[in-house]
Amino acid sequence: MHNIITQLRSDYKKKDDTRHIILQLYIKGKRIVLPTEVHVHEDYWDDTNKLVRSRHSKAADYNLIIEQARAQVNDILIKYRLSAQELTPHLLRAEFNNPSRYLDFTEWMRKEIKDRKGILSSSTMAMHYSILNCLEKFQKKITFSEIDINFLERFEKFLKLKEKNKVNTINKKMRVIRLYLNRARRSKIIKEDPFEGFKIKKGKGRIIYLEEHELMKIVDLYYREMAPINLKKTLRYFLFACLTGLRISDVKRLSYEHIINDLIIIIPKKKMNTDHETVTIPLCKSAKKILLEDGPLRIHGKVFETYCDQVTNRYLKDVVKLLKISKNITFHSARHTFATLFLEKTHDLATLQKLLGHASIIQTMIYAHVSEVKKRDQIKVFDNIL
Repeated sequence: MHNIITQLRSDYKKKDDTRHIILQLYIKGKRIVLPTEVHVHEDYWDDTNKLVRSRHSKAADYNLIIEQARAQVNDILIKYRLSAQELTPHLLRAEFNNPSRYLDFTEWMRKEIKDRKGILSSSTMAMHYSILNCLEKFQKKITFSEIDINFLERFEKFLKLKEKNKVNTINKKMRVIRLYLNRARRSKIIKEDPFEGFKIKKGKGRIIYLEEHELMKIVDLYYREMAPINLKKTLRYFLFACLTGLRISDVKRLSYEHIINDLIIIIPKKKMNTDHETVTIPLCKSAKKILLEDGPLRIHGKVFETYCDQVTNRYLKDVVKLLKISKNITFHSARHTFATLFLEKTHDLATLQKLLGHASIIQTMIYAHVSEVKKRDQIKVFDNIL
């Protein structure tokens, strides 16, 4: 029989001088500490009777919460004993914190995102939080049991009609939600897959890139003396990305220490938590010219002073509008421009794969497809010859 001890946490005090009331027991000789939702000042804690003293204004409510937490642990212990299942410390914590009974999905998802800090990149975390905010905008409290095909269809409709999201944006949001529900299944929080029978729609991905004459227009604007300072600053690192294929996350962290003998040697931020594979990119003369604008003696520190992603993309929209380029350019268009122009001029798919740091040639093949589409469009100049 397991002895559940209720006690005031002695090793940590909150800023308001209150301490957490915890439950403690031993499973297989390992000490397990389970939190209640109660915090009180030590003067209000009756350590003999293991209760919040009656003179506390919320004593009755707090003592009820503590008793419910103890009952919850007892239920888990009895359940495993009667089913002859082995109860491990991990299973006890998972059962005690079981969101399908005690927490709503959005609260659990927020905790999961927070716990994955250091595993996810900061930009991925921000994206996951924004999707969570979108969920809460749709419905404030969502229990696991509510999430079924009907719920998913209603949320998809909300994204399309209320949020005015495009198909690929909806696709991204639904895939992230499915990711967290799969994590909940692996943790045995839920048994069924709410996405079973639900098809996530996928639109045709468009690769937005600059053709060579459009790129030259931007180069011309960059070197104009009267060009707005904010646009010139943005174009400096955008053009560098057009010449190297770097993602914005790597442009922002690029330092002179990454540049050795006219080579960029860097582990892409996107791969830092996976394969750690280094990408080596030779610098062309044009890319070196941009670097030399800081002076030939610069060898330390960050290469570029950048704006945040949203501001960068806003200024790029100003650029194409000013130059009458009718394309919805974002910073990632620089990488697409590099890949498309490189392939058009070299037809070397294998080298492009290495320069982009793609794990598979299949990822790079999308640019070969773009090149073929462009050929088909261009060959139409001969349509009316005969």
